[in-house]
Amino acid sequence: MSCSGRQRALGHFFGELLAAAATLTRCGKRRQISACETGDVGSNMNSLTTAIPLTAPTPKDSTKWTLVALLSTGLAIDYLARLAIYSVFPLLQEDLIASDFVLGLVASSFPWTYGGLSPVAGYLGDRFSRRTVVIVSVIAWSFASILCGFANVSWQIVTMRVILAMAQVCYMPTANAYLADFHGTDTQAKAVGLYQAGGYFGTFLAGLPAAYVATHLSWRIMLVLCGVLGLIVAFVMWKRLPVSKTPSAHGGVKQAGLLQESVILLRKPSIVVIIVTFSLMSVIFWVLSTYLPLFIFQRYQVSIESAAFQATFYMQASTIVLMPLLGALWDACAKKRERNRFIACAIVCVLGIPALIGIGVATHPAILITSLILLGLVMAGMDTSWLPMLCTFTVSTQRAFAYGLLNAFGTVAGGCAAMITALVMKKFGLGLVMASLSALFGVITGLLLLVGFGFLKRDRVELES
Repeated sequence: MSCSGRQRALGHFFGELLAAAATLTRCGKRRQISACETGDVGSNMNSLTTAIPLTAPTPKDSTKWTLVALLSTGLAIDYLARLAIYSVFPLLQEDLIASDFVLGLVASSFPWTYGGLSPVAGYLGDRFSRRTVVIVSVIAWSFASILCGFANVSWQIVTMRVILAMAQVCYMPTANAYLADFHGTDTQAKAVGLYQAGGYFGTFLAGLPAAYVATHLSWRIMLVLCGVLGLIVAFVMWKRLPVSKTPSAHGGVKQAGLLQESVILLRKPSIVVIIVTFSLMSVIFWVLSTYLPLFIFQRYQVSIESAAFQATFYMQASTIVLMPLLGALWDACAKKRERNRFIACAIVCVLGIPALIGIGVATHPAILITSLILLGLVMAGMDTSWLPMLCTFTVSTQRAFAYGLLNAFGTVAGGCAAMITALVMKKFGLGLVMASLSALFGVITGLLLLVGFGFLKRDRVELES
């Protein structure tokens, strides 16, 4: 596409963005959002979208939003159990006499295991009842978290982190596909935004609340409580989660094997670029979630509780508030042109560059807080979009597996980044490491535009055929 063509496309995008925002505002004033989502905004939707049966059935609103609420709550406890241990690294070092290398192993053992098993987990989520897979996963990781609280030496912590990863790995790929079963393109990003907000709320709980319990009671009791909360959520899910009528779970469609399914997906350039983009975002996420509390603790000389609070609250609060809003806006924009979702994400990612530089070089808390809030905006815009992006190039019986591939590459990349950071942070300092990650946002922006302007039409035509 020529330079002038790109300029015209961007001009169309901004015009449609404003039109979508105005439409959502009018719908809110009239309290008729549901009617608006299927009205005039979608009249010019790409004909390819309507030609392929990619949208979900239309269950009762109460059912599909109950699903979002339960899965979001489960994701909150998932992230709490996964990340809480990072907020108490100083306590682990003191209690278990752990070196920086051991802490790096604790940080990286989870994502390596999680990433390695994600494709298999996603494959299972496409072939068995998604309701059953989700509930079993929650029960399994709850017991793993409880057992982690009884570890007495470093190798036991590492072992239990591996088991925790094995238990949690089925949840996210299956839950994302579960959402797509009940939410079509008109509510998909909004539903994902509300669902992913649970993950960020769990990340906040893994900060100050977890650190408070760990310092006033013990880190062991904190991990046991994470497991108990998970068991309570599993019971509620067993009572209230609806059954997903996926063809794979009920024998309606004969599907390819694991290797063949991988080849089918990875031969699409758009899927490959989305996976690379997600992996780069995962590097940023894992380095920040693992080392930001420690970085703030060391640079600003504050208490463990204060460091954990600052590392989690501002970014998570920003993300939680903005995700549903940006998700609804992205859905409205994508109804005009599918590439608009990719353009919107690319523009948002540009803001991540000054945000990460601010976090890394800041010496004043105000700059740190502003940068964290800005980074929350970036995360909100991206995390509402991963599932809709995948759904653009997949059918319903591929989506859990596709998200599993996404998780596989992302978590392995994040685990490697966490380990490398542990090895270099004394030499270069955590501030320089975090500031240097800003370059990744430039790469991510370019990759998103490559899909939107380069591969989107080709891969959609191939999916239709």
